[in-house]
Amino acid sequence: MTSDHVDRKLLRLNSKLQKLIKINPHSKFLVTSKEKKLFTKHGLHYNKQGKYLINLQLASTLLTTFATNSKEPITLDWHDPNEDEQNNMISCEVKLNGNSRRNKKKPVTRTDDFLWTK
Repeated sequence: MTSDHVDRKLLRLNSKLQKLIKINPHSKFLVTSKEKKLFTKHGLHYNKQGKYLINLQLASTLLTTFATNSKEPITLDWHDPNEDEQNNMISCEVKLNGNSRRNKKKPVTRTDDFLWTK
């Protein structure tokens, strides 16, 4: 295979990986440099300089991922149970005093039920 063919396959694979990473928010895609001076003479592996740059990229990615959030906590107001009782009493009064226009069913007694014997 020619190097051009291999490059196209790698680009296609990288684009598929980037699509998968967009779906999974807990993953990241590290884009590395393709400069010739960062590779060994045969071009298959990174040299010391290339490895050092990748280490820096990894370190910065890890630091940003595990950095502590300095957001202020959400504070809640104090809960007073006496206020709840007062609000419940008011709502009960409103319900008792309100006139409903719906047709109400007659209460069912046990004697009207066929399962109960007299």
